Amino acid sequence: MGNALGYLKWLRYSNQAFAPNGKDDFVETNIGFPCRVVTGNKALESVFDIDQFRKEEFYFGLVEVRKDFTDGVCPSIASNGRDHERNKGLMMDVIAKATEKIPASAANAVLSNIAKWGSDPSNFESKMMAVAADALLPTIFGESTPFDADEIRLYAKNSTELRADILAALTGGDLDEGRQAMKSILSNMKSSERYRQLMDLGKSHGLGEETTTAQLLFSVMFNGVGGIQINLVPAIARLNTISAEDREELREEALAALRKHGGVTREALEEMPKIESFVLEVLRTGPSPDFWSTITTCPTTVKYTTGGEEHEVEIKEGERVYASSYWALRDPAVFDQPDEFVWRRFLGPKGEALREHHVIFHGRLVDKPAVNNHMCPGRDIGLSVLKTTVVLFNTFFGWELQEPPVWTGTKAARLGQPDNEVKMKSFWLQHPVDLKEIFPSHFEDIFEEMAERPDVDGIEVLVRTKTGTYIGSGTDSNVYIRLYDDQGHQSRVLRLDVWWKDDFERGRKGQYRLKDVKVTAPILQLELWRDNSHPEDDWYCDSVSVQLNPDINGPTYDFPVHRWMKQNDHVWLIPGDCELPQDDLNPKDRADELLLMKERYASASPVPGLLPMVKTLPAEEEFTKQRKREMKRTRRIMLATKLPIVIFGGRFDSFESISEAFPPCQVPRGMFHWKLDETFGAQRLRGVNPTSIKLCQKIPEKFGVTVAMLEPHLEGLKLGEALEGKRLYLVDLTIMSVAAFMNQNRPMCAPYGLFFVNSKKDLVPVAIQMYPNEGEKQHPVFLPSDPPHTWLYAKMWFNCADANYHQAVPHLGFTHLMVEACALAAKTTLSRSHPIQRLLEPHFFNMMAINNFATETLISEGGGLTQITMSGEKGAFEVIRERLKTWRMDVDGTLPADLKERGVDDVESLPKYYYRDDALPIYNAIKQYVRGTVEIFYHGEDDELVKLKEDYEIQEFAKALVSTEGGRVAIKGVPGNGKFSTLDELIQTLTSIIFSSSVQHAAVNFMQLDQYGFVPNMPLMLVKEPPRTKEPMTEQDILDALPNKQDTFTINTLGAILSDRATKPLGDFEVEYLRGEKVHKVISKFQQELSRISWDIKHKNKTQRFQPYDYLDPQNIPNAISI
Repeated sequence: MGNALGYLKWLRYSNQAFAPNGKDDFVETNIGFPCRVVTGNKALESVFDIDQFRKEEFYFGLVEVRKDFTDGVCPSIASNGRDHERNKGLMMDVIAKATEKIPASAANAVLSNIAKWGSDPSNFESKMMAVAADALLPTIFGESTPFDADEIRLYAKNSTELRADILAALTGGDLDEGRQAMKSILSNMKSSERYRQLMDLGKSHGLGEETTTAQLLFSVMFNGVGGIQINLVPAIARLNTISAEDREELREEALAALRKHGGVTREALEEMPKIESFVLEVLRTGPSPDFWSTITTCPTTVKYTTGGEEHEVEIKEGERVYASSYWALRDPAVFDQPDEFVWRRFLGPKGEALREHHVIFHGRLVDKPAVNNHMCPGRDIGLSVLKTTVVLFNTFFGWELQEPPVWTGTKAARLGQPDNEVKMKSFWLQHPVDLKEIFPSHFEDIFEEMAERPDVDGIEVLVRTKTGTYIGSGTDSNVYIRLYDDQGHQSRVLRLDVWWKDDFERGRKGQYRLKDVKVTAPILQLELWRDNSHPEDDWYCDSVSVQLNPDINGPTYDFPVHRWMKQNDHVWLIPGDCELPQDDLNPKDRADELLLMKERYASASPVPGLLPMVKTLPAEEEFTKQRKREMKRTRRIMLATKLPIVIFGGRFDSFESISEAFPPCQVPRGMFHWKLDETFGAQRLRGVNPTSIKLCQKIPEKFGVTVAMLEPHLEGLKLGEALEGKRLYLVDLTIMSVAAFMNQNRPMCAPYGLFFVNSKKDLVPVAIQMYPNEGEKQHPVFLPSDPPHTWLYAKMWFNCADANYHQAVPHLGFTHLMVEACALAAKTTLSRSHPIQRLLEPHFFNMMAINNFATETLISEGGGLTQITMSGEKGAFEVIRERLKTWRMDVDGTLPADLKERGVDDVESLPKYYYRDDALPIYNAIKQYVRGTVEIFYHGEDDELVKLKEDYEIQEFAKALVSTEGGRVAIKGVPGNGKFSTLDELIQTLTSIIFSSSVQHAAVNFMQLDQYGFVPNMPLMLVKEPPRTKEPMTEQDILDALPNKQDTFTINTLGAILSDRATKPLGDFEVEYLRGEKVHKVISKFQQELSRISWDIKHKNKTQRFQPYDYLDPQNIPNAISI
């Protein structure tokens, strides 16, 4: 009875009977017979020494293998010596041939079985036996021989028993039933297509046919299929114990690898470290078997450490030593929180180190199976099947268990499975689009079977649509949607139609109440399409929203669309329609859409050597009718009120008479104090071109100014002192030499200007030279001490050069054209669903339309620049080409770097630089806004770089920005130079684009009427030559050099049109492209910061500044270049 009582104790308490005492890892006990139980992780490793410990043949743990179920052959798992080497060698060769095929076989097994059971996986644990059998057996015996999973279950159940015959009944089972199952399995094995090959393989290891067959029978059916099934059940059950966020994290990792490799492959599984860690933690917390048995081959002394103390134990020859994997894998000296399920445990360097102590496979996980160790030869196959099953279940399906799984470690017969049987309450296809994409051959069978699940109750749904306002946006086609919820339900096809109404007309909103729609909250996807009833009648859909149970104010799901819908093109949308490409539910549709966008936004280089522009303006980029009317109205007002100028023209007879050309009720600020040197200096800091001034560290070689010329104007300072004290600043416009005589043979100077910060902290000019000195040709240096009108005329010509440079470089070249090149790169590489495309979209609004307008009216041959500037469009293009050689986004296009590069970032040395002082806090606010948005979608320190790297669209965007394909000119200095390796590179690039399209454009555009309207202040053109001598001049000489009334009227008409703000202020977006609580928080914080900056600027303009500088008040900065 002693033995019987020992077994009963084991059955009742299982692993709890051997709980470590904290003092000794080798516990002497009686479990029906005397033995030692090893519980410490490091102590347990001693039993892996095959020379000192042999396996107890026909036994593992307390389980005895029935010899009549192995034909008397000791299975490899329990054999020793030469027999073990032959048996293990055979199984290693068998497994080696199966390993390559196991991932695909396992995937096929999982999906095929799910297709069979559909939404009703009753007897779930038994169904896992079928999955294990269908995964493993075809790789060993071939695909043509079917095996019955129930027969394998009966064989496995009856092939072992507890040691005591008196308790045999407690193991259950009908031996005759088990033997019959064994006969059937043997028959299938012997008739399989690979049986003879397997026998030959056994022969090569010195094994006869009976022995080889017996080894395959027990090792493959019991250890292989049975062992895998025992671990599949807890793996699926454990998924129900982790959070939805964690399951989604596992899903994202798996989905990315599946897409990359086109399914389950060894390579795909290798790229799923999180999945592997999850599976290893499943095996750690529920090891099967719980323990195994060995017998010492000779007297031995084992040294080990318990509780930080060194111990040693003497073990006699023939003594039984039972190794408890259950407690070894819960050893607190090795595993933190050992009783907790921590699925991330085996990630990272620390997790890698822990694998040395993972001992479930009759050895350490880091050991490779070999004939001279006990490591299970099927370890890698078992792990592959477990990982594959977890991946497929978690990535594509959803389920609900009848009751939560519970593990107490007290139920021996359950091994590592939960104490309670795992039973499914419901099972559904949760991500059909992903399944269809990656496993199309399985999709139809599964989808059809899942469709037979019981329907939910039908509800009422309110669908709202908004059609775009672009020309041709409306359609007469029929429009349909289908809804998908998170329980795997999908609605019927729902037609959006009001029979008495002309639906989907341009600019119209539609509402559609739909009855008996069988979905529940939340909605995961919306499928949208139009039919071919009007094949060429494309529809531009702005948005769709879906409200469930509208009468009781049910949840609403918004689906931004912003797409052209062609006939039978199905668009799959998620709420908010914003996700990275590697997470997209339908990547093929996304890729097809990008191909269409590449066609719609094909680029061309209308001007050789300049950045690319859109070849043909898409309809969705055109101005709205309202915007066109506003521009025409401004021109009509100017024509009507200035009719005498238009008809009679003539010249101005005084400076005051220039007001005749002003727009109605507008007086340009440049009219006031325009002759003062302080005003001229201020134009460098807060005029139309505030980005050319730089610290003068030495006088340029070709600038002929001398110490004798300068020092009388330096308030007693020596030249060296002024340079060292950061009191001198330079504007170098010598680049303008390339624009001379390019427009109707008009001249253009290429001046230097030297400026001094005086004791009043005003910047004033101290020297101007019209052209750089070349060889013996020396040009006069104009000084404040020269005759007043001569000095005034020199300043006017300097400003004329600066004005023409401004129109070419800071304005046209590096806001309008640069941002369009960035927009083309974005629109042809980033899907409409990409968060970065949605981040940028408000800052591209109307930009291509105004550029298209400019190419037709302003920068065309004979256009506006030809009429009212010295350099004309040809000269402007030459200057842009020249500047493109040196302009860099990471310097010139990045405000802090630009200020530092020019040496003007020191507020104390260069005060009253209102452009810098107002632009810099807005730049920082934009950068924080961009960072906050980017981090939402590339979140997490551990995986953000992985997400960035795997985001193939954003990497294509990076390439497109610097691409010179087809002879195109590229933007220099883009962070990353064609590859975003860090989030900072992406953030800096996006910040530069948004800043350029909003703040920088506002700085160089909206004061044009104020600066150019009173022509002498900042003349775009002069009709007399630049001064070549210092001879005294008169006021009449100045008036004679000014453009006539007609040209001045044209300048002011253009200034009035270009000074009109056409979009909402920065941060107040026309369209809500980005949605969601996290994004709204980021946008709200951005808006609050802009509001604070606006208040600060208003306060400074009111209390600290001589003349208000409100151009960079955020309330006056449009989101985009729309004019």
